[in-house]
Amino acid sequence: MIKKQDPSDDDLANFARFIEGSLSHLKGKYASTKVKLLVDMLFNRNLLNGVVETLVKEKVRDDIQYLFCLWGIVKAGDVAAVGAFKSSTINALLNIIDEKDEGL
Repeated sequence: MIKKQDPSDDDLANFARFIEGSLSHLKGKYASTKVKLLVDMLFNRNLLNGVVETLVKEKVRDDIQYLFCLWGIVKAGDVAAVGAFKSSTINALLNIIDEKDEGL
């Protein structure tokens, strides 16, 4: 589970300015290219020892669990028209939610 910490708004604003300042050294690059480079650095373990990848996976899993809790999936399958909500969809979501086979 992701530990929630509440940095102050000033801390976040300072950090954002620092990141933007650092990215400004990439002259002639579009903003989207700069962001792609930053994300690539975070996810390819070039920065923060790969912790970002783990945290993002946990966040995505938590969000999916919230949006598609098990009773919601079963209900959707029960009330859907025949073939509208295939069991393969349910299985795919369950595989994402329960990646470590913890019986969630």
